[in-house]
Formats: sequence, structure tokens, C-alpha cells
Amino acid sequence: MSNWHRKPSKSHPTKALPGVKRLIARDFEARFLEPAGQKLKMESHRSILGCVKRRESVGFCPAEVAKIQRRGTAGQSEIPNGEGTMDAKPTHEQAQLQLQIYDQRREAKLRQARDWFGKNYIVSNFDDAMRIAPMGSETGAYVGMVIGYWEQACALLNYGLLHEDLFFETNGEFFGVWEAVKPVIPTFRERFANKQILAHLEQAAKRYEAWSERRNPGHVAAMRQFMQQMRAQTASAAKA
Repeated sequence: MSNWHRKPSKSHPTKALPGVKRLIARDFEARFLEPAGQKLKMESHRSILGCVKRRESVGFCPAEVAKIQRRGTAGQSEIPNGEGTMDAKPTHEQAQLQLQIYDQRREAKLRQARDWFGKNYIVSNFDDAMRIAPMGSETGAYVGMVIGYWEQACALLNYGLLHEDLFFETNGEFFGVWEAVKPVIPTFRERFANKQILAHLEQAAKRYEAWSERRNPGHVAAMRQFMQQMRAQTASAAKA
């Protein structure tokens, strides 16, 4: 039997609300409590609970649910093209998640794959990619590990679970990976009929470029020039 007809418990206003709705209501309750445990802003709280109990569709109380979704961005304000700029410090959860991502990057096999990728993955077309790292080969597995890792990390960033400034200030490798694979991605997307291949990595790279130009104009151009020089040297050494 549904619990929606029951009155909220006096000991806890959200006790009678089932499932996800109770969790969201408690989320709001926590946000309206002062840090020192001062009086709850009951007027806002009642409004939220009333919205929940009316079971409005996804989410019920759209503006308030949107606020929950924005909490992970820690003060990120939206700007055109899906980019963002942070105006608040990282949360503890964001910092902890980024450290967990870094810890995964230290795994021995992934570190080996990253080392190989940085030294050897120099492609300009689909045939180059298949020659250097054919599917089913060890080198193909290396490429899959590297781009898979950074695609997932960038997805967390793009969904607002990581703090943009903190991520960009302490990570640059993902941008180099995108620059390395960028020449062949359109062909891969067409061959496999999937426009979402490395879409998060691409979006994060575009965000990083805009972010970097605001802070350090010319930095990305200098990085690209350096990477091109290194690739040219590597290609020459391979032919020698």
C-alpha cells in the first residue's frame, strides 16, 4: 500500500516518504540547516516536501531538482558551448574522487600503456592507427586502456562530478591524448556508426583549451608546437 497518505513523522518530517523521494527531501533538509545546527528554514522545507508528496514528474519540483544536479559542479556557472568556469573551491567529495582517479592511473599495466602511447602513437589516418595498434594486439590493448581511462575521467568532469579548475590545473595528459587521436576519430566514428566515440574526451579538451586561453593565452599553441616537434623527432628516429 502506498505511504503517500500518511502524515510525516514528528521526529523526522521526511520519515514517511519512500525511496528516492525521501533521499532528495533529506538532501534539501541538510542544505537548509545551518552549519552549527541552527533552526531549519521550515518555510522552504515545507514547500519542498509538499512538492515531493504531490509526486510531480521528473523531477518533481524541477527547479529544486536542478539545484541538486548542480551541486556537484561546486559553483560552476554555465557559459556557451557547454563550457564552464568555477567560482567556488572544490568540495571534499570532488577532491577525493580526483585522488581516486589519480590512484587508478598509477596501476602498473595502465602506466606501461601510457608510456607506450606517449612514445609511439603517432597517426595521421585510419591506416596508421591500424598499423601501429591493430585490434586484438598488445599495442591495440594499450591504446584502448589509455583512451578508455581518459574518456571515463573526462566523463566525470563533463557531468560535473569533478571540479573544473582543480582538474585542469593538475591534469594535462588527457589533452595530449586527444591531440594524438584527433586525426583519426572522424573516421572511427563513421566506420562504427557511433558519433559518441571519445565524445567526452573531445569536449573536455575543448573546455581545457578555452579555460587555458583565459588564464594563459598562447599556452595551448605552444603545447601543440612542442608535441609536433616531439612526434617529428620520434618519426625520424623510427625511420633511421
